[in-house]
Amino acid sequence: MELFRPVHLHLRHPELTLEEYRSGAALTPDHRRIITSPHELWQIGLIANIPDFHQKRIGLAMTMLQFKHYNEFQLGWVHREKYFLGQRLGHEPTELELADDFMRTSIPQQYRLAYLLQHPEKVALRDNVRPYESRLVDDFLQLAEFIGGVCYRHQFKRVRLDSAFKDLPEDFII
Repeated sequence: MELFRPVHLHLRHPELTLEEYRSGAALTPDHRRIITSPHELWQIGLIANIPDFHQKRIGLAMTMLQFKHYNEFQLGWVHREKYFLGQRLGHEPTELELADDFMRTSIPQQYRLAYLLQHPEKVALRDNVRPYESRLVDDFLQLAEFIGGVCYRHQFKRVRLDSAFKDLPEDFII
């Protein structure tokens, strides 16, 4: 069975097979350290195989529909990253060291894509994205469906940008 090859989404390792994706062959030791379940293995392997510039474009094309859940999920991700950074540094990282680690790596974009794969029903495509970015998101979801055997596209929604923020308090600042 041949792996789905996205048209618009470039991959760092296009030669990987379906079995290699599912076993995490594209993962570096840094990526392997954040995996907490076997289900995350192929997801993080897929995200690690996407170049940073495409990760950023896909991440910016999305909006979170349930901000409280997203922030709680993100907080767990930050705590894991803080722990692993402390292991690398040999001491409890300062806020500056943690911020520097986030700025030097593509962790924020990778986090948004991981959230999309784990909670597609709580993420939507903004209505004001460019067609190219929309195709990147479609390619990413098709590839994830092919590798993971889970249907993402029917759960992922298109929303008007103003309707995505209707449940926020008036003083909320983005």
